[in-house]
Amino acid sequence: MRRKAPVFAISVLAALLSGCAGSDRDPYVATAADPAEGTIPPLGGVELIPLPPSPSASPSASSLASPPASPSASPSPSPGPALRVGPLHRAPDPAGRRWCDKVTLTFTNTGPRPITTGTVTFATHVFDATGAERATLPSSSALPAIGVGRWVEGAWSVCADEGRVGVGMRVETRVVSATP
Repeated sequence: MRRKAPVFAISVLAALLSGCAGSDRDPYVATAADPAEGTIPPLGGVELIPLPPSPSASPSASSLASPPASPSASPSPSPGPALRVGPLHRAPDPAGRRWCDKVTLTFTNTGPRPITTGTVTFATHVFDATGAERATLPSSSALPAIGVGRWVEGAWSVCADEGRVGVGMRVETRVVSATP
């Protein structure tokens, strides 16, 4: 308990100071969890939504003097496909290979165009017999085609190199990203 108090105080101080970032760079907060407590994965699917750029802290004189451009003056990009990834379902490999996971995902196309190509990227974590993580191995596969307003379920056997997963060790696969 004695060691956690300074770590907590430093984390709080770092979070407070990071809010004072200048307008010339994007503010962010990076915190670290106590490695002894482990990580907590999300319960459902993860959807990344880009934030709009933040307005400048101090507008320039030229931006105050000139009126904003009309919306019809600049062409707007056509919206692309929107991909939503459902929760990851893991199961032991049906063939009994300890270095493999059977992974099932649901992909939903919520955009105005069909998704014809894309990549789904996995991260396979290798754990030793004590539960300590020994490696994270990336792998990727083609995304199945998805029509407008449709969903598709994909299933993969995601395997690490057999030599990297010794007797008593296990693998756990997590989705890192899916891009159309």
